[in-house]
Amino acid sequence: MAPPEESQSVPMEFKDPFNPTEAELRQWAYLDEEAAEDVELEQDFDLYVGENAAFQDLIIELAGDDKCTQQKFFLSCAYLIVGNPARQKFADDDAKAKVLEFLLKVKAKDSEKLNLLHSRAEALLAAPETFEYDKWCSGGLAYE
Repeated sequence: MAPPEESQSVPMEFKDPFNPTEAELRQWAYLDEEAAEDVELEQDFDLYVGENAAFQDLIIELAGDDKCTQQKFFLSCAYLIVGNPARQKFADDDAKAKVLEFLLKVKAKDSEKLNLLHSRAEALLAAPETFEYDKWCSGGLAYE
């Protein structure tokens, strides 16, 4: 689905804020700032989105789209996808493999913000002791 040409000011809400749909996320992603502020988000909404593997492609798409008014939120989710397993010191090979698979998708996109995420993630993978929770799991790097 192609993004709208410009942000929208249509009121909206998530039917189930703990389990948003891709269509709802896409609609919210392109609301103008004022309309987006009117949408009530649950605490840890970024976790509900970022930890849902079904949303990974959407997260990459919207995090790399400079026309997306909620771009930083989706970029924060992308950092969380890498940061959460790093926080757990890549507890198993599967966790690291999933991060590497995600990073392959990130690298395939032509986006300055996603390129920066990719290079930071490679550095984190090479030196996991540099992990900082606030930067990777609380949006710090996305909102710089």
